[in-house]
Amino acid sequence: RWLLDARLATHAETTGAQAIPESGGIIPSALSAGPLSFRMPLGNPDALLADCHQRLRWATGGPGLAIWLILLATAGLQLAFQAGGLWSDARRVWSGGEWPCLVLIWVILKFVHELSHGLVCKRYGGEVREFGVNLVLLMPMPYVDVSSAWRFPSKWMRIHVALAGMYAELSIAALAALVWVHTAAGPLHCLSFQTMILASIATVAFN
Repeated sequence: RWLLDARLATHAETTGAQAIPESGGIIPSALSAGPLSFRMPLGNPDALLADCHQRLRWATGGPGLAIWLILLATAGLQLAFQAGGLWSDARRVWSGGEWPCLVLIWVILKFVHELSHGLVCKRYGGEVREFGVNLVLLMPMPYVDVSSAWRFPSKWMRIHVALAGMYAELSIAALAALVWVHTAAGPLHCLSFQTMILASIATVAFN
Protein backbone atom coordinates (compact mmCIF):
# COMPACT_ATOMS: atom_id res chain seq x y z
CA ARG A 1 0.00 0.00 0.00
CA TRP A 2 2.80 2.41 0.88
CA LEU A 3 4.64 1.67 -2.39
CA LEU A 4 1.47 2.43 -4.36
CA ASP A 5 0.80 5.65 -2.43
CA ALA A 6 4.41 6.75 -2.98
CA ARG A 7 4.02 6.02 -6.72
CA LEU A 8 6.93 3.62 -6.60
CA ALA A 9 4.81 0.71 -7.83
CA THR A 10 1.81 0.15 -10.07
CA HIS A 11 -0.67 -2.67 -10.45
CA ALA A 12 -2.60 -4.19 -13.33
CA GLU A 13 -5.59 -1.85 -12.87
CA THR A 14 -3.52 1.35 -13.02
CA THR A 15 -4.84 3.61 -15.78
CA GLY A 16 -2.82 5.88 -18.01
CA ALA A 17 -3.90 8.90 -15.99
CA GLN A 18 -2.57 7.26 -12.84
CA ALA A 19 0.81 6.35 -14.29
CA ILE A 20 3.93 7.31 -12.41
CA PRO A 21 4.85 10.90 -13.36
CA GLU A 22 8.29 12.10 -14.34
CA SER A 23 9.82 13.40 -11.11
CA GLY A 24 12.79 15.17 -12.70
CA GLY A 25 15.05 13.66 -10.05
CA ILE A 26 13.05 15.08 -7.14
CA ILE A 27 12.10 12.51 -4.52
CA PRO A 28 8.28 12.22 -4.24
CA SER A 29 6.86 13.87 -1.14
CA ALA A 30 5.16 10.61 -0.19
CA LEU A 31 8.61 9.26 0.60
CA SER A 32 8.74 11.54 3.64
CA ALA A 33 6.85 8.91 5.59
CA GLY A 34 7.00 5.16 5.42
CA PRO A 35 6.12 2.13 7.47
CA LEU A 36 9.36 2.24 9.47
CA SER A 37 10.60 5.81 9.06
CA PHE A 38 9.60 9.46 9.24
CA ARG A 39 11.43 12.19 7.35
CA MET A 40 11.77 15.75 8.67
CA PRO A 41 13.13 18.18 6.00
CA LEU A 42 15.13 21.07 7.48
CA GLY A 43 15.82 23.23 4.43
CA ASN A 44 17.80 23.66 1.24
CA PRO A 45 21.60 23.52 1.84
CA ASP A 46 22.68 24.05 -1.79
CA ALA A 47 24.16 27.54 -1.37
CA LEU A 48 25.96 26.61 1.86
CA LEU A 49 27.41 23.44 0.31
CA ALA A 50 28.55 25.40 -2.76
CA ASP A 51 30.46 27.78 -0.47
CA CYS A 52 31.94 24.91 1.56
CA HIS A 53 32.98 23.14 -1.62
CA GLN A 54 34.98 26.14 -2.80
CA ARG A 55 36.99 25.94 0.44
CA LEU A 56 37.27 22.13 0.52
CA ARG A 57 37.57 21.30 -3.18
CA TRP A 58 41.04 19.83 -2.63
CA ALA A 59 39.56 17.27 -0.21
CA THR A 60 37.31 15.76 -2.90
CA GLY A 61 40.02 15.56 -5.55
CA GLY A 62 43.50 14.11 -6.04
CA PRO A 63 45.24 15.79 -3.07
CA GLY A 64 42.48 14.61 -0.74
CA LEU A 65 42.75 11.05 -2.06
CA ALA A 66 46.53 11.01 -1.55
CA ILE A 67 46.19 12.23 2.04
CA TRP A 68 43.39 9.69 2.63
CA LEU A 69 45.53 6.77 1.44
CA ILE A 70 48.52 7.85 3.54
CA LEU A 71 46.28 8.31 6.58
CA LEU A 72 44.69 4.87 6.20
CA ALA A 73 48.05 3.17 5.64
CA THR A 74 49.58 4.86 8.69
CA ALA A 75 46.64 3.99 10.92
CA GLY A 76 46.61 0.40 9.64
CA LEU A 77 50.30 -0.09 10.44
CA GLN A 78 49.87 1.40 13.91
CA LEU A 79 46.90 -0.87 14.66
CA ALA A 80 48.77 -3.95 13.45
CA PHE A 81 51.04 -3.62 16.48
CA GLN A 82 48.11 -3.13 18.88
CA ALA A 83 45.99 -6.21 18.12
CA GLY A 84 45.90 -7.32 21.76
CA GLY A 85 44.70 -3.92 22.96
CA LEU A 86 41.95 -3.90 20.32
CA TRP A 87 40.32 -7.03 21.73
CA SER A 88 40.58 -5.94 25.36
CA ASP A 89 39.09 -2.50 24.65
CA ALA A 90 36.30 -3.99 22.53
CA ARG A 91 34.95 -5.91 25.54
CA ARG A 92 34.71 -2.71 27.61
CA VAL A 93 33.29 -0.47 24.87
CA TRP A 94 30.18 -2.53 24.20
CA SER A 95 29.06 -2.60 27.83
CA GLY A 96 25.53 -1.34 28.51
CA GLY A 97 26.54 2.02 29.99
CA GLU A 98 28.26 3.13 26.78
CA TRP A 99 25.20 3.10 24.51
CA PRO A 100 24.18 6.78 24.89
CA CYS A 101 27.69 7.86 23.88
CA LEU A 102 27.70 5.41 20.96
CA VAL A 103 24.39 6.77 19.66
CA LEU A 104 25.70 10.36 19.81
CA ILE A 105 28.89 9.42 17.95
CA TRP A 106 26.81 7.56 15.34
CA VAL A 107 24.60 10.60 14.67
CA ILE A 108 27.63 12.92 14.33
CA LEU A 109 29.32 10.48 11.96
CA LYS A 110 26.19 10.25 9.84
CA PHE A 111 26.05 14.06 9.63
CA VAL A 112 29.63 14.11 8.28
CA HIS A 113 28.77 11.18 6.02
CA GLU A 114 25.85 13.03 4.40
CA LEU A 115 27.81 16.29 4.19
CA SER A 116 30.46 14.45 2.19
CA HIS A 117 27.84 13.15 -0.25
CA GLY A 118 26.67 16.73 -0.74
CA LEU A 119 30.15 18.16 -1.27
CA VAL A 120 31.06 15.60 -3.93
CA CYS A 121 27.72 16.13 -5.64
CA LYS A 122 28.52 19.87 -5.83
CA ARG A 123 31.98 19.04 -7.22
CA TYR A 124 30.33 17.72 -10.39
CA GLY A 125 27.77 20.51 -10.68
CA GLY A 126 24.83 18.73 -9.04
CA GLU A 127 22.18 20.30 -6.83
CA VAL A 128 21.46 19.37 -3.23
CA ARG A 129 17.87 20.49 -2.77
CA GLU A 130 17.14 19.24 0.72
CA PHE A 131 18.65 18.09 3.98
CA GLY A 132 17.03 16.90 7.17
CA VAL A 133 16.66 14.08 9.64
CA ASN A 134 15.13 10.70 8.94
CA LEU A 135 13.88 8.82 12.01
CA VAL A 136 14.44 5.14 11.24
CA LEU A 137 12.97 3.00 14.05
CA LEU A 138 13.28 6.17 16.20
CA MET A 139 17.02 6.44 15.42
CA PRO A 140 17.84 9.94 14.07
CA MET A 141 19.65 9.66 10.71
CA PRO A 142 20.69 12.84 8.86
CA TYR A 143 20.17 12.80 5.09
CA VAL A 144 20.77 14.93 1.99
CA ASP A 145 18.98 14.74 -1.34
CA VAL A 146 21.69 14.12 -3.96
CA SER A 147 19.29 12.58 -6.48
CA SER A 148 20.59 15.06 -9.09
CA ALA A 149 23.69 12.84 -9.26
CA TRP A 150 21.60 10.27 -11.14
CA ARG A 151 21.84 12.54 -14.19
CA PHE A 152 25.65 12.81 -14.20
CA PRO A 153 26.97 11.57 -17.57
CA SER A 154 29.80 9.48 -16.10
CA LYS A 155 29.23 6.41 -13.96
CA TRP A 156 32.46 7.25 -12.11
CA MET A 157 30.98 10.57 -11.02
CA ARG A 158 27.93 8.76 -9.67
CA ILE A 159 30.13 6.18 -7.95
CA HIS A 160 32.21 8.96 -6.37
CA VAL A 161 29.07 10.58 -4.94
CA ALA A 162 27.84 7.22 -3.65
CA LEU A 163 31.15 6.37 -1.94
CA ALA A 164 31.80 9.85 -0.53
CA GLY A 165 30.15 9.14 2.83
CA MET A 166 32.26 6.06 3.52
CA TYR A 167 35.35 7.94 2.31
CA ALA A 168 34.76 10.63 4.94
CA GLU A 169 33.97 8.20 7.75
CA LEU A 170 37.04 6.07 7.07
CA SER A 171 39.14 9.24 7.29
CA ILE A 172 37.68 9.90 10.75
CA ALA A 173 38.25 6.25 11.70
CA ALA A 174 41.92 6.52 10.77
CA LEU A 175 42.37 9.72 12.81
CA ALA A 176 40.57 8.13 15.75
CA ALA A 177 42.82 5.07 15.47
CA LEU A 178 45.93 7.24 15.71
CA VAL A 179 44.52 8.98 18.80
CA TRP A 180 43.66 5.62 20.37
CA VAL A 181 47.16 4.22 19.76
CA HIS A 182 48.86 7.24 21.32
CA THR A 183 46.68 7.77 24.41
CA ALA A 184 46.56 5.97 27.72
CA ALA A 185 43.42 4.47 29.27
CA GLY A 186 40.87 7.17 29.95
CA PRO A 187 37.85 8.99 28.43
CA LEU A 188 39.70 10.14 25.29
CA HIS A 189 41.14 6.66 24.74
CA CYS A 190 37.66 5.11 25.02
CA LEU A 191 36.03 7.78 22.85
CA SER A 192 38.59 7.37 20.08
CA PHE A 193 38.11 3.58 20.09
CA GLN A 194 34.33 3.90 19.84
CA THR A 195 34.67 6.39 16.98
CA MET A 196 37.15 4.17 15.18
CA ILE A 197 34.84 1.13 15.30
CA LEU A 198 31.66 3.02 14.35
CA ALA A 199 33.36 4.91 11.50
CA SER A 200 34.96 1.80 10.00
CA ILE A 201 33.44 -1.63 10.65
CA ALA A 202 29.95 -0.32 11.40
CA THR A 203 29.74 2.06 8.46
CA VAL A 204 31.05 -0.51 5.95
CA ALA A 205 28.55 -3.08 7.21
CA PHE A 206 25.71 -0.54 7.21
CA ASN A 207 26.43 0.65 3.67
